[in-house]
Amino acid sequence: MTPRNELYKTLTNLKYLALAFVVLFAGLALMVISATSWANAHGSVQAVMNQVGGLLIAIFLLSVLWEIVGKRSFREETMELIRLNSDIEGTGVEAISTDRERVIDWHARLLNARKVEVFCISANTWKGNNRASLGRVAAEARIEIYLPDLTDEKIVNSLAVRSGRTSEQMRSKVEETIRAFRSLDGNRGSGNVQIYVSTVFPNFSLYKIDDRFVAALYPHRENGGSAPVICCREGGELFSMFNDDLSTVKSASIQVYPDEPPQPRIRRSRRPR
Repeated sequence: MTPRNELYKTLTNLKYLALAFVVLFAGLALMVISATSWANAHGSVQAVMNQVGGLLIAIFLLSVLWEIVGKRSFREETMELIRLNSDIEGTGVEAISTDRERVIDWHARLLNARKVEVFCISANTWKGNNRASLGRVAAEARIEIYLPDLTDEKIVNSLAVRSGRTSEQMRSKVEETIRAFRSLDGNRGSGNVQIYVSTVFPNFSLYKIDDRFVAALYPHRENGGSAPVICCREGGELFSMFNDDLSTVKSASIQVYPDEPPQPRIRRSRRPR
C-alpha cells in the first residue's frame, strides 16, 4: 500500500472513530438527563430519552465490534473471492459439470464449427446424440478423430482392465467407432472426416470445437459412473494445456481413414471452338 493510501485509510478510521464516540457521548448524555428530576416530572419525555440513549450506546458498541472484527473478516472474505475469481478467469473455465450434455451447447457449437477434433476411447454415444450436427460438419467443414491404436497390446489391455471389458470387447468398441465416423461422409473418403490411431494412452477424452475445449475425465471406480467434465475457452491456461496434449497425440498418430489423402480436383478448361 502506498503512503498516500495509508494516510487516507488512517484518516478514514479516525473520522469513523470520532463519529462513533460522538454517538456514545450523545447516548450517555441522554441517559444521564433521563435520570434527572426534570425528566422524572415529564414521564413521556423521560421514556423517549432513555430509549434513544440506550439505542445510541448500542450503535456505538456494534460499530466498535464491526471495526475490530467484522470489517476485517469481511475484507478477507471479499479478497478471497476476488482471488478465486481471478484464478478461474485465468484458467479460462466456462463450465464444470458431471453431465457432458450440459457443460456446453453442443448443437449450437457444432452448427457453425469449422473444425472438430476428438481424442477418446470411443465416441459412439456422443456421436449418436449429435449425429445431425456432426453430419453438417462432415459435409461442410472437417472432423478429426483420434482413437487408441489397436495394434498396441499394452494400450488395449490397459483400457480393457480400466473399463471392465476383455481386450476383444475393447477392440470391437473402437472398431465400431471407426465405422460410425466413416459413415458420416458415406465412406467416400472425402477428407472431411479423418480418423487416426494414436499410441498415446487416453487418460481423458478431449473435444475441440474451434476455440473451445471440452475435457471429460474418466472415473476410477470399477463400475464407472459420472465424472467431471470441463469446458474452457481459448486464451486460458487450461486451453493451452489441452492444446499441447492434443498436439502430443497428433505427433504419435497414424491416419487410417481415408487411406490416402484426397487429391484436389483439377478443373479442365474448355478448348475454344
